[in-house]
Amino acid sequence: MNKVLRNPELEEKSFREMYREFSIGCTLDHPGIVSYKYFVRQKVRHGEQEFHILIDLMEGGNLEQYLNK
Repeated sequence: MNKVLRNPELEEKSFREMYREFSIGCTLDHPGIVSYKYFVRQKVRHGEQEFHILIDLMEGGNLEQYLNK
């Protein structure tokens, strides 16, 4: 999903919400849950920012493929 925010207050609120989700995800430790690795906040152009949560690579296909097996 890609979302462009041009309101600095809304942008900061979105950053805090995403970082809170990342922080919670980092505390989860279970073989069936993908691990959160890094949080990236990047300025791109004209004052726009991007936020990314990088997760652990899980091999073996996606959930739909797993359920079909």
